[in-house]
Amino acid sequence: MSLIPGAMSGGAAVLPDRIAIPISADAHGDEGEAQVIRLRSERLPFLPGGAPPARRTIHAPGLVVEPLGPETLVTLDLAGLVLHVKVPPRGVRRPSVQARPAIAPDCVHLFDRDTGHRL
Repeated sequence: MSLIPGAMSGGAAVLPDRIAIPISADAHGDEGEAQVIRLRSERLPFLPGGAPPARRTIHAPGLVVEPLGPETLVTLDLAGLVLHVKVPPRGVRRPSVQARPAIAPDCVHLFDRDTGHRL
């Protein structure tokens, strides 16, 4: 799971690269509230090169590529922060290649940055 600092804005979780992700209705938080956004790597669908972009897509270069047989774990550089994604075998073959994971609202988990409590 990746832990990324962010904030609430307009009913969305805003990541450091300014991507706003709509959040599920059961998540709570106040406008501008500092949060930790947790994203599960297995819930971030990978968009191969040439695929049309999804509604909320992250574009980030790979830092580390770890082939694991039936999948590949890629560590991405998201505005200086680390984001882990699982991609199909050979989806990303080497570091520095841009990866494009999509983000669905139901894979975003919000936590209070100070207390660690889920919002």
